[in-house]
Amino acid sequence: MHTKDAIKFALTVSNGAVLSVIDEMSGAATTFPTPNGGCHPLWVLGHLTLIEGMIPAVLFGDKNPAAEWQQLFGESSEPVADTRAYPPFAEVREKYRQLREQNLKLLESLSEVDLDKPTKAPPKGGSGSSPLTGRASSCWPCTRRCIAANVTDARRAAGRTALATRAAT
Repeated sequence: MHTKDAIKFALTVSNGAVLSVIDEMSGAATTFPTPNGGCHPLWVLGHLTLIEGMIPAVLFGDKNPAAEWQQLFGESSEPVADTRAYPPFAEVREKYRQLREQNLKLLESLSEVDLDKPTKAPPKGGSGSSPLTGRASSCWPCTRRCIAANVTDARRAAGRTALATRAAT
């Protein structure tokens, strides 16, 4: 297996796992995962959309096409329960889908040699901060899995059956 194939596989698996739970929560998109707040499903989806938009920015220095949502879904933003503070769930979901599709095509266009090239604008710290394209790309699936816990906890807070329990019945 080549590096690119491993990255595509990890992106596909992590994307399916996270989006299935986010989509299930579309009717309760601002349910907080704990009584003390946290990142609700709409914020997580918006944050993932920002990350998808960052990929060409990190690799090639392009502008993030989701940058206008930075104050709503960026690292320093605070999720709020008021759905009116956000774009509609369907709009965020569609933007995510478009950017994800573009990024998979972008990944497909890269050669193994390209993956060893430096990124143009690596983010400072955090996942994906490697100066090499391949290493940065391999961090993207981890980001999805790390913030997915917020959505599964929000699912439980909304009174839905835990996924592990549901699978066992």
